[in-house]
Amino acid sequence: KLGCTPEAPDAAGHLMIGKHGQYALLVVVGLPAPEPGYMYQLWAIRDGQHASGGMFTVTSYGYGSMTISIPQSLVGYSQFDVTIEPASGSPSPTGAKVLETRI
Repeated sequence: KLGCTPEAPDAAGHLMIGKHGQYALLVVVGLPAPEPGYMYQLWAIRDGQHASGGMFTVTSYGYGSMTISIPQSLVGYSQFDVTIEPASGSPSPTGAKVLETRI
């Protein structure tokens, strides 16, 4: 489960990781629509290193979802965050953190 931060106090999310960690589904609710030119970016964090899980946006009601497929297993990651980033994506988090979790 991903919990809210002060930047998005009404937001919540769930990250469901498949058996081998190669595929996952992220579902979020209560996120405000980002400003034009920005999207949300999921980060998988291990040993202080951030790996992008991809970019997504939300509906006008704050709902969003994203399927994640990565070459490395998500199982070994200890934390997942969602930040607001430029629509082109960022190599590491630069924007406000809106969701976070520690597994």
